[in-house]
Amino acid sequence: MVRRTLRARIVLGLLGYTLLLSAMIFGFGEIISGNEEFVIQHSLLDAEIDDFIHDRARDPHYPPPENSTLRTYVSTPGQAETGVPPELRTLPQGVHDEIAVAGRSVTAVVRDVGGERIYMTFDLTQQEHEEYSMFLWELLLSALGAGILSWAIWWLSGRLLRPVSDLVKAIDAVSADVRDQRIEVTADSTSEITTIARAMNRYVERMDGFVLRERAFIDSVSHELRTPIAVIAGAAEIMAADAAVPESSRPPLARIQRTATDVGQLITALLVLAKTPSRLRASGEACSLEQLVPDIVNAHEHMRRNRELRVDVGALSPSRIEVPAQIVTVAIANILRNAIENTDRGRVGVSIQPAGVVRIEDSGRGMSPEEIARIYTAQARQDGSMAGYGIGLQLIRHISEHLGWTLEIASRRDLGTVVVLDMRASLAR
Repeated sequence: MVRRTLRARIVLGLLGYTLLLSAMIFGFGEIISGNEEFVIQHSLLDAEIDDFIHDRARDPHYPPPENSTLRTYVSTPGQAETGVPPELRTLPQGVHDEIAVAGRSVTAVVRDVGGERIYMTFDLTQQEHEEYSMFLWELLLSALGAGILSWAIWWLSGRLLRPVSDLVKAIDAVSADVRDQRIEVTADSTSEITTIARAMNRYVERMDGFVLRERAFIDSVSHELRTPIAVIAGAAEIMAADAAVPESSRPPLARIQRTATDVGQLITALLVLAKTPSRLRASGEACSLEQLVPDIVNAHEHMRRNRELRVDVGALSPSRIEVPAQIVTVAIANILRNAIENTDRGRVGVSIQPAGVVRIEDSGRGMSPEEIARIYTAQARQDGSMAGYGIGLQLIRHISEHLGWTLEIASRRDLGTVVVLDMRASLAR
């Protein structure tokens, strides 16, 4: 839904009010003008016909008044009315408005005097044309005035709302990576804008304290979590190198080593979610996907034992990612592990095409649209037969949202799954 700006609302509101007021004034003006014209025309015709009757009473041969707009007809009832237009002959005594005579609009006055009937008409056609022309000019001037008014309101509202726009820009400029930032207000800012800026500055100060405490906590937790994992991994490596360790104990040791590595990578991924992408880029850590993918595939070689399954590595486009290798490993390894765990036989394919886009496809059991929807909405899967897909892919989805990556899943039940992880947002430039 597109919301109108306050500036647009001010312009539309004032313009609507102005147009409504103009329409009312224009309408009342037309009504008053029409009534005045009616009174003037009737008064003029009454005066003219009164003068003509008076002059005719003194001189029966007095000529009727005639000009470009005024016509007079005299007839005797019972005799042929050869000169009277047929549209007037049936009119009763009185004043009649807008009578069509020979294609022209006239106002007519009919009087019976001394056995004669006098018709006097005033031609309205030219006047109506002039009124119509004037009406068009009024509309044009009204539209021009509305346009000028709209521009003036838009310009004035822009000046009035400029402190608000400046405040919005100042708030947008606040970064989570920079401390001791403050929102400055301009000299022409109103007291309301200044009050909002002060409140935002107090909020930023509180956020600075939260960030400091959060970073201190993350650093402490990072050390406390990494140390025991490193100890476990180191002890397992020493035991694996000891020739005295029985052969039956070596598979469990290998599993301990792999688990310690996986947990270490998972901890790294979780800690990354507590850092902003700009801090990650500032760390200077990067990795090459085309070198990392084969190592990840080899690390999962043990998972396809006792299965009629092969893992194919396809085209690997050179891709340098400005993200620590542990994060990329967690993301790709989770997808690969899910693909292998849910494919009893067939193949799993891994490729990088184009640069920065990892594609992992399998011929396994696949997922229904509902299961995919639950992954996208970060809800844990309830289907036990698909255990392992949901949490891993949800973790990757959170990492992707954090780093600007995209995760797409296409799957059909019993026809396999295709997962595409687009990491081009982190490609080295």
